Amino acid sequence: MFIQKENKIMQRTMLKAYRHISLKAR
Repeated sequence: MFIQKENKIMQRTMLKAYRHISLKAR
């Protein structure tokens, strides 16, 4: 339960970082 919540937050952060990197790469 707790791990699931943490995983969700991590996924969100990773997605944000991935988008940021993608924008920078362009």
